[in-house]
Amino acid sequence: MSKLFAKIRDTMPPLNAAQVSLNSKADIVAYLFEINGFPSGSSELPSDTAALDRVQIVRKDAANALPNFALVQLVGCLEPAANGRWLLTRTTDPVAVKEDSTTATSIRAAEASPLGSGKFDLVSVSRAYQAEAHRGHKMEARGLLYRDSAYSEINLTSLTMVSPTCAN
Repeated sequence: MSKLFAKIRDTMPPLNAAQVSLNSKADIVAYLFEINGFPSGSSELPSDTAALDRVQIVRKDAANALPNFALVQLVGCLEPAANGRWLLTRTTDPVAVKEDSTTATSIRAAEASPLGSGKFDLVSVSRAYQAEAHRGHKMEARGLLYRDSAYSEINLTSLTMVSPTCAN
């Protein structure tokens, strides 16, 4: 969204971009989203690119609407599965993210996040994740989501311990 805003801010109207205020340009972006069927937000659209980068656009019923291969983050308990595989149990609902690895802020948020009732198979659990050492720990996982009627899995890009226990 910030790229669209920056384009409008810097180039429109042609030959005199300073003629229209930043707030009016944010209103123009909001109008473009409205006429294209996007839902309204709970507050006015900000007029700076850093704040616009934090705005998330989600579909109605977003928890069930995440498409396969979306980059997501979820929190749960790391448990072994059959055939040397690993599961994340008691997971939160997956949330779309932009970054494929954790940050200090996301770790703090994940630690405070209450566990849920989901279960995801983990794909690409490399030795670097030290899964055996984190058995039974509360973990933040990031990766590509894949779900169908039979199973749900995350193809990992990041797996980080947020707590040594899975207590809620």
